[in-house]
Amino acid sequence: MALCGVLVASSVVVTAQPAGAVSSGWKTVYSDLFVCLKGTTAITRRIPGTLDGNHATADANLFGYALDRSCTRAATGYGRVRVEAERYYENDDTSWWSTCRDSGWKYAAFGWRDGPFPGPYGPSVLLDYGGAVCGASYYRAEAFFEYLKDGAWTVAGSVRSPSIWVD
Repeated sequence: MALCGVLVASSVVVTAQPAGAVSSGWKTVYSDLFVCLKGTTAITRRIPGTLDGNHATADANLFGYALDRSCTRAATGYGRVRVEAERYYENDDTSWWSTCRDSGWKYAAFGWRDGPFPGPYGPSVLLDYGGAVCGASYYRAEAFFEYLKDGAWTVAGSVRSPSIWVD
């Protein structure tokens, strides 16, 4: 009978564990008359016994407008992306997010690939933020996107992932 109680308790612990990864989903972070830039970010935490790691990621794609003004046509250009792993802090009076690790800018062309895995491509970054190196807390990813327009970097915007507990 005690064995049964142990099994129930351990299954509760396992099912109570938070997800190993959370993502912002694709968001439009920049648009003008000709193109729109979409970005996404995600954060993972290491789960023992799995291949998951402590990663923050960011990806960007550039699109042109179709005749119906949907942002779905292939477009080319040049962009950059960076991602921060941010830690949540709080005290008696306030709470805030602070950068724990930063990937730095990653540069790449935007385009469209054909073949067995067709689709858009653009700059992307994978940051191993080291888990709770900044302390056990909630963590999130914040990605920043820029687009090279007329020879100058245009700030496209940023996207935040939901938070995840890391210890």
